[in-house]
Amino acid sequence: MQIKRYRQFKIVLSLAVLALLLGMTGFSHTLAQTRPNIKVISPSDGATITSTDIPVTVQVSNFTISAQDVGLPDKAGEGHIHVMLDNASMGVLFNFYTSASFTLPGEGVKPGPHTLIFDLASNTHVDMMDTAVQVRIDYQPTNPKPALSPASVAGKPEVAINSPAKEATVGPKFTIEVQPTNFTPSLDLEGKPNITGYGHYHVIVSSKGASMGGSMNMGGGMAMTATETMSSGMAMTTTETMAGGNMSGGMSMGGMIGMPGSNTIPVDLSAWPSGKYNLIVEPVSNDHTPIDGSKPGQVSIMLNNPAMPAMANDSGMTAPTPSEVMSGSSTSGSGSMAGSSASSSGTSNTMPTTGNADSSLPLSIAIIAIVLLVGGFMLQGRLVNRRR
Repeated sequence: MQIKRYRQFKIVLSLAVLALLLGMTGFSHTLAQTRPNIKVISPSDGATITSTDIPVTVQVSNFTISAQDVGLPDKAGEGHIHVMLDNASMGVLFNFYTSASFTLPGEGVKPGPHTLIFDLASNTHVDMMDTAVQVRIDYQPTNPKPALSPASVAGKPEVAINSPAKEATVGPKFTIEVQPTNFTPSLDLEGKPNITGYGHYHVIVSSKGASMGGSMNMGGGMAMTATETMSSGMAMTTTETMAGGNMSGGMSMGGMIGMPGSNTIPVDLSAWPSGKYNLIVEPVSNDHTPIDGSKPGQVSIMLNNPAMPAMANDSGMTAPTPSEVMSGSSTSGSGSMAGSSASSSGTSNTMPTTGNADSSLPLSIAIIAIVLLVGGFMLQGRLVNRRR
């Protein structure tokens, strides 16, 4: 009799262990299905590119791509896409993108093998390094477009904001007009080697006074350089931010709404509450670093957004100074800010997503495993008592 019950105990224990393993496997699978990820549809890995520019199509799962929230405080599961060339660093960032299809400019890209690195990023441009994927291409354009030659400049770059005027009241959609001196902006050169006289703009919206210059301040924390490993196994060197004892990957750039390559800059602040803001337009190098001695343009505006009433004075929507936004800044592909994507403008685009997996099944299996384990140990206890 005891032998029979001992066999029953072993069977129950075996079933419990099996159920527990199935539950753990199901939970891991569920976690993988609900984690944000990006899949590159085209170009495919190993593809040969014969066009000058590189057309891209991606699919994002469990993540919402928002054009209008770029630069606003982070929201879980929301942000945009970063694309880099040959190295997972912000110095070779093409752009940020807010649509499923966009085009990477080929100007300055040498023919031959290259690696495109894609990852998801938060509203404040913090890279989600565990989502990074790489696609190898053979770039063989029929009509290659080499980078421009250095320009002859008489001094350091300066930017003057001609419109909107100082203290002007603007609606959520308006246009910034700038006049550069000793500087030519180029969207196609972003992320490429630096060329004297060329670069692009960093456009920052701040709800508090942001002075020109100053040292880099990573959200009040301590800046650190670290090497991360992407899901593809490729090493990614980024700046880490230590704030309050917590380490977050990438650089947080609240208030950075874009990185245009023209002197006419469409802006959409439809998701921003009404109130007083500073607009800062800073000329930067192709690799997104500030140009020593340059003078950014700055103007204060009053935003009147009927859909978004004013917030409390201390809203927490404070942007870094221009010198704080050094590498890793982002842009929409068309050069328009915050409410425009790489291929369309004015609306927030939601990428194709897949439904979240049902977590009830692995949970049920885990409960069954616990019940079987408890039952098994109770049966073992009875056997021990009877032996006594």
